[in-house]
Amino acid sequence: MPTGRYTRRDGRKAHAYLLEKDATKVAAGSLELGHFYFISRRGASSSLEEVIPPLVPFYCQEEMTVAEDDEVFELKAYFLGFANNKSYTEEKQVNDATVDMDESTNYICEGSVAASGSISGYDMVGDPDSAVEKLKLRFNDTLDMAGDTPVYKESDTTRKDLIVLIWDAFGAKLGDITEFNFVPCILTNNSKEAAYGSPQSLNLDFQGCDTTDEGIRRIRSIMKWAGIVDATAGRVAA
Repeated sequence: MPTGRYTRRDGRKAHAYLLEKDATKVAAGSLELGHFYFISRRGASSSLEEVIPPLVPFYCQEEMTVAEDDEVFELKAYFLGFANNKSYTEEKQVNDATVDMDESTNYICEGSVAASGSISGYDMVGDPDSAVEKLKLRFNDTLDMAGDTPVYKESDTTRKDLIVLIWDAFGAKLGDITEFNFVPCILTNNSKEAAYGSPQSLNLDFQGCDTTDEGIRRIRSIMKWAGIVDATAGRVAA
């Protein structure tokens, strides 16, 4: 019987995180397990894995050392804890290339891949620095007077975000094989629904891009699980 990678997946296992680039590059030393990074420039004395290209986001599953002349940045992870449902689609366009001399249809493809998806769940008022509050700013200004000090936050409707969909996160044990989709994207739809007798819902749709504004690229990764540190809660999710 097949083992290891061959398994039926529970939909509840899928988690989604918003990733934001830290302003300061990582100091020389070891990368932390369960954190996200990308390499901006590999130094001459670098010992970082050659298989990881520059500007490709990756999840740190094992100890890696950063040299003084490396340029590595952390991607802070913000858990989209409201979400119940996640969908992700990759699509290629084909053109009909059928000719009269042939009775069967034929198609050609120029190879570009479009990505899109959605994240939906219960609408919850989050911590001011939570992922859901950050993403709501892609559509509207926010006036927050719930705390001790009123805060007015301006929207950023043209910003590209980096979302990671982790298809095997819930209940994962250290060393379990886990699939990630890192998706640079523009949020295209923010809808709320409320029906009598039902929980209020929040739905976010996104259009995938090839890169973020910083050049961070789209990638699918298969890694060994090492937990995750949430940037807001400061806790390890395993």
